[in-house]
Amino acid sequence: MQGLEGHFVRLASEFLHQEPGYEIIMRGYMLQLLGTLIRFQLDKRFRAASERSKIAKAVEAIRNRPAHAWTIPELASLSGYHPTYFAELFREATGYTPKHYLVLERIKQAQQLLLREKSVEAVALKLGYSSVHYFCRNFKAVTGLTPTEFKQRNWGF
Repeated sequence: MQGLEGHFVRLASEFLHQEPGYEIIMRGYMLQLLGTLIRFQLDKRFRAASERSKIAKAVEAIRNRPAHAWTIPELASLSGYHPTYFAELFREATGYTPKHYLVLERIKQAQQLLLREKSVEAVALKLGYSSVHYFCRNFKAVTGLTPTEFKQRNWGF
């Protein structure tokens, strides 16, 4: 982090020389150091919130239409960015690639649907999976359970 070195140099110098009143001066330098660290953290959070707002339309689209086979260019156009830049922004803001985020959103919604629907196949189709096998594989990768195991645990069968 830039700007901290000077704070530490001043602190070390005061400590080494220990001239009269050095405790008060060191306390002041420590407060400056602490202020710099707090400001850095607040700026970091603000930047993250700003990045999230830049991709908010894409995230909302994924949540509202998880069955759609979203592509990065489609999502990027919703947010008004070039696909490459959008993918970077998305990952920085969410911690996931757009594709992985879509899978996570589908599985989150699948958990709710599995409690209402009779068949795993119906849930897979509602969420845009053309293959039940692929749906089951994604579901297990995210939750650690197969869809059938999830239904059994939540319905007590």
